[in-house]
Amino acid sequence: LPVDAVPDDALKKAITLLLEAPADQVTVIEDPSGTQPLFASYPAIIHLDCQAAVQRGERSVKAWQSLHAFIVARIRNVLGNVNGQVDATS
Repeated sequence: LPVDAVPDDALKKAITLLLEAPADQVTVIEDPSGTQPLFASYPAIIHLDCQAAVQRGERSVKAWQSLHAFIVARIRNVLGNVNGQVDATS
């Protein structure tokens, strides 16, 4: 999960779905705005492929994810992040 995820009902639902996902499958959350590559769970063995991707210079989670079959877990509300929120006092 991204560190700037907004702690709300959408995030709670996403976490629940990821915790319930099969341990041997990549699972990625999709909200109404599309697939959210940073809201995902991975089987432990995939760390080797992740390390190889980083070593060859891959920096896009979405591009790396697209190389793997994954399950999509859909939620109804848009996931938020602190960086995307507007501060009304500024």
